[in-house]
Amino acid sequence: MISLKTPALTLLLALTKIFVCEADETQKKSVLADSRKQAELLPAPVWTPAPDINDRSYWNSKRNTPFAKKMIYQANLALKVPPETPSREYYLDYSTNGNRTRYEKVYSSFRQNFESLAMALCLTGDREKYLKAYLEYNKVLCNMPTWVLPAHDKQLENLNGTFHSVDLVSSHMGATVAIFRQILSPLLPEEDKKLMAEAVRKQVIIPYVEMARKQRPHTWVMSAVSNWNAVCNANTMLVLLASDMPADEKMDAATLILASIRNYYKGFSSDGYCTEGIAYWSYGFGNYMKLAATLHRATAGKLDLMTNKIIRKAALFPERFALTKASFPAFADCSFNAKISAYTLYLRNWLLNYDTGSSDKFFSPLHEQLLIWGMPPKGTAVSAAKQLEKTSSFPTAGIFIFRHPQPDGLNFVCKGGNNQELHNHNDVGSFTIACGSPLPVVGDLGGTVYTRDTFTNRRYENKLLCSYGHPVPFIGNTPQSPGKGTQAKVLKFAEKGNQTEVVFDIRKAYPKLQGVKKLQRRFCYDFSGRGKVVIEDQAAFSSPLPFETALPTFGKITLLSDGKLRAEYRNSRIDITVNSSGIPWTLKHETLNENTHWKDTPQRYAVCLEGKHKNVKLTLTITPAE
Repeated sequence: MISLKTPALTLLLALTKIFVCEADETQKKSVLADSRKQAELLPAPVWTPAPDINDRSYWNSKRNTPFAKKMIYQANLALKVPPETPSREYYLDYSTNGNRTRYEKVYSSFRQNFESLAMALCLTGDREKYLKAYLEYNKVLCNMPTWVLPAHDKQLENLNGTFHSVDLVSSHMGATVAIFRQILSPLLPEEDKKLMAEAVRKQVIIPYVEMARKQRPHTWVMSAVSNWNAVCNANTMLVLLASDMPADEKMDAATLILASIRNYYKGFSSDGYCTEGIAYWSYGFGNYMKLAATLHRATAGKLDLMTNKIIRKAALFPERFALTKASFPAFADCSFNAKISAYTLYLRNWLLNYDTGSSDKFFSPLHEQLLIWGMPPKGTAVSAAKQLEKTSSFPTAGIFIFRHPQPDGLNFVCKGGNNQELHNHNDVGSFTIACGSPLPVVGDLGGTVYTRDTFTNRRYENKLLCSYGHPVPFIGNTPQSPGKGTQAKVLKFAEKGNQTEVVFDIRKAYPKLQGVKKLQRRFCYDFSGRGKVVIEDQAAFSSPLPFETALPTFGKITLLSDGKLRAEYRNSRIDITVNSSGIPWTLKHETLNENTHWKDTPQRYAVCLEGKHKNVKLTLTITPAE
C-alpha cells in the first residue's frame, strides 16, 4: 500500500518531526508505526457517511427531521438570488485594515447556501428545482483561488496560488465537496465531478500528502494541542475516505492524521481540564469526536479513538465544569452564552456507550448530521451524570467549583492555572460567582471579539484579556505577565464539614513586581444557608506598593451606607463585606470599552487601598443579598 517512492521507514522518519510529546526517537517511531497499523484498518473503497442520492428509501426517511426542514428552507431562500462570490477585494480587507467581517460574512452565507442546496437535492430528489442552482454554486466554489480564511493567510500565499495550506474552513469545505461529489454522483456531469476532484486535491489532499512525504514542512497544526489539530484532521480524514485517490497517498496522509491527532491530547490536563474553555471544548473536542465517529463507522468499530484515559476524562468535561445547570464559567476566549450542543453530546454519549435518545430530533452541522444519522440511538442503562456534583475539582489545572443545592444559593468557581494556557487570559487567581441565576454577577467576563491584534504580541493590550479586567489583584500598577513560569501553586485544599478551603500562591504570575515576599489568595466556600464565599489576599513586599483587587461585572456595584458593597446583575444580587485590616479604601469604577460577545458593557470595579503598603491583608466576604 506504500508508494515505491516513499518506503515505510522513510515515511516514519519524515513524520517523526511532528511529535512534541514523545520522550525519544524509539517511542516516536513506535507511535508512527502504530498509526500506520491503524490506517491499514481504513476501507480501501470510497466511503461516505451517507448513501448516494438514488437510495430514496434512506433519504425519504429523513425528509421530516428538523435538519431536513431547515436545510430545505435555506435552499429555497438560496434559489431567490444568484451566488454572491466572496471577492478578492473583501479578502484583502484583513491584510490592509484588519477587518474580518465583510469577507467572512459573504463566505459563510455562500457555504451555507451550497450545503443547503446539496442537501435539498438529496432529501427531496427534486433535480428540476435544485440541481441547476447547486451546480452554479459548485462551479464558483471550485474555481475560488482558496478556501482558507484571510485571517489565516497573512502572506496571501493561498490567495495568490503560490502555496496552499489547510485551515479550519478549507478542510471543512474539502470534506463537504468530497462527500457530495460521491453522494450526488448519479446526477453530476463528468465535467463537474472532475472540477470537484481537482479542487479538493489542490486545497486539501496535496498539502497533507506532501507533509506526510516530507515534500513540504509540517504545518504547526500537526503538532498543535489546540482545537486546530482536531478540526483540520477530522475534516481531512473525511476528505481522504470520500475521495478517489491513489491508495498509497491515502495511507500516507491517514497515517499523518492518526499520528498527529495524539498531540491534541496534550491540550488537556491529566484530570481532563480543557484550558481553551467550554466553547472550544464544544468545537475542538466536538471535532475530535467527529473524527472518532468517522473512523468507528468507516471501520465497523475496529478503530476506536475514545480509549485514551485523558480523552475519556476530557469527554466528561462539561458536566464537571458547569457552574450551574444552564451555564459555564467564561474562562479563556469564551462567553456567558456558551452552550453544549445536543449533537455534540449525542456523539459523546454514543461513542462512550451512554444513553443517547434519537438522532433525528435536532439540527446539526452537515458532517455531524450525516454521521449521527448512521449511528442508531442507544438506549443503554448507562448515562452521563445528569445531576451536577456539589463540588468538582481539577487539581492539576487548579480549578475548583462549588454548586449550592438551593436554586437561590451561591455558585462559585476559583482558578489557579497559569498564563500560558490555550486561548490564554492573564487570570491566575480568578473567580466567578453566580447567585440565583445562571449568569454570573461578579467575576471573569470572558473573551472579546477577535481582531487582527488578538493573536499577536498586542493581545494583552486588551483590558479584558490582560489581568486588569479580571477579578485578581492589581499591584504597583503592574498587571500579571503571560508565558512560562506563571503557574499558581496550590498550597492548601481542605474540606471540613460544610466548608472547603483553597489557598494559592500566585507570586509567579507577577514576575515584573520587585520585592514580592508573599502573595497568597485564599478562597473559602461555605455551603451553610444559601452559601458564603471568603476571598482573602495576603501580601508582603520589600517596599511599599499600591494594592487593589478587581470586581468585574456586566452589572453594577454600589457602596451601601453600612460600608458593604452591593453587586447586582439582572436578577442576581450579592453583598460584599470588605475588611482591609484597618487600611482606608475606596471603590473605583471604570467602563471597559472592549467589544465582547455579550450584550452588556463590561464594568471594572475595584477595592483600592489608599496609599502604598508593605503588608496587606484584604478580605472580601460574599453572601447572597436579602
